[in-house]
Amino acid sequence: MKAIGWRGDIDAEALGFFIDQLNDTEPEESVCIYIDSSGGQPDCSDAIIDVIDRFSEDRNLTLAAYWEISSAAFQIFMKSRCEKVVLPGAHAIVHKTTHRNNTLMMDRGDPLHVGVACQNEMLQVEKLSWFSSIELTESEMSVIKNNGDVYLNAKRLREIVNNIDTGKLTNQNNK
Repeated sequence: MKAIGWRGDIDAEALGFFIDQLNDTEPEESVCIYIDSSGGQPDCSDAIIDVIDRFSEDRNLTLAAYWEISSAAFQIFMKSRCEKVVLPGAHAIVHKTTHRNNTLMMDRGDPLHVGVACQNEMLQVEKLSWFSSIELTESEMSVIKNNGDVYLNAKRLREIVNNIDTGKLTNQNNK
């Protein structure tokens, strides 16, 4: 098994590193990517999810939450369609994605920028529905809806991963 360590921000440089590392593996080789990231750019996280999903279609790929998997790193970890492992000491900070450019444009008040603000609101509703789909508790969802940070320890991360993998965990069991 090839082990790849991924530590730092999620940005275009990390995406390039990630692609290079995966391309440098043998077709029959299993790969485990150890993630330690406080997050980064949402657009890059979407691209990384796509790369992981395409790579894992015909290969054995595992993502391991090594230490911190927060924000965009949390979404990469949870949304990717591959095996997931939560190591002891792993933790996450989860919150709604913020779109700094959209917020700045909203302050201008002209019709074009108001349209961008409405688009941003639709994205936030979509993000909230994704958080619901992984069955965060009602109190966790309330914090996220109010633009707060939810802190998840390794045990809670494992519960969420098991929910995604088996569908057994429900909001009722999570209270």
